[in-house]
Amino acid sequence: MKRFLVLLLTMAYWALPSQAQIVYTPDTSLTFTEFIKQCQSFSEDDRHAWVIHFWSYTNSDSWDMIDELKPLRERYRQKPIRFISVSVDTDREYIDKNLMIAQMDWEQLIVTDRSDYEFLRTKAFKHNSLPALYLISPDAAIARLEDTYLLAEDLDVVAGQLPNIEKPLITDIPPVDEENLPVRGGPQGEPNTTEEGEIVHVVTEGDTLFKLFKKYGVTIDAIMERNGLNSSVIKLGDRIVIPVVQ
Repeated sequence: MKRFLVLLLTMAYWALPSQAQIVYTPDTSLTFTEFIKQCQSFSEDDRHAWVIHFWSYTNSDSWDMIDELKPLRERYRQKPIRFISVSVDTDREYIDKNLMIAQMDWEQLIVTDRSDYEFLRTKAFKHNSLPALYLISPDAAIARLEDTYLLAEDLDVVAGQLPNIEKPLITDIPPVDEENLPVRGGPQGEPNTTEEGEIVHVVTEGDTLFKLFKKYGVTIDAIMERNGLNSSVIKLGDRIVIPVVQ
């Protein structure tokens, strides 16, 4: 067992409702570079855990493990336990098609560059076969699990060490300058707007920048730039200005 540094990025990544029907959209916003940065910035004080799952759409055992991970994700949704599946296939078109079939409502890291995958496979998450399953526990220890049954046993222990999620945990995110934010109240239940006509979205439980992107059609980068955010994690009660798309 070895120690490995990671940073909590608490996000719930399932698609937003479209009218009366929920449309699944996989969250593939996590990049290899950002993942490595988060790994290198881990703090034990954040009190969280990660489940890392390496898979391939050409591997039948990978599909079985995906089905077994889904109930675990639901069981621990109220705990700061982050699920990330790492696709190691090289054909992006087929990856996207198979993500729609798999319907995993957690983060997807797509690693089509073989050198990037070899770095992960040989440095931190050593394995020679797929699927490969890892748990990074709150004390920053990383361990490979043979199957989801062992993962479930370890998660029961880990979950007991973690608080329930009342609001997302964040680090070093500058708040919006509310004193200088020109906001006027809208009708009850409707978003407020700035004097320039920009929507001011008040963050509620489960909101993420990815969800705001899906809801308003404004890119995550544009939202972050408008609000002076240096991280993509937002917290309960934040007032996020949605810039007007030209």
